[in-house]
Amino acid sequence: MGNMSYCRFYNTNHALNDCLTALNPDVNEYELSAEEEQVGIEMFKNFLEFCLDKEIIQDYDATRIVSVFEEHRSEVRIMAT
Repeated sequence: MGNMSYCRFYNTNHALNDCLTALNPDVNEYELSAEEEQVGIEMFKNFLEFCLDKEIIQDYDATRIVSVFEEHRSEVRIMAT
């Protein structure tokens, strides 16, 4: 179920902060599932495409988005050993 219109951005902002925290290996020591990684990558790409469409940004590196998730996975695995 989606957010109600009067709290959509409020709730999404909190969820986004949680997602960003999950990508910080100093705070989150758990590896994301493959599905979570794929959805996270898609979420970042969707947001950046919106920013491109609205001319907020001029370009972005889609491969870097994937790298961020790969780096998180590697860092968490190193910490687990």
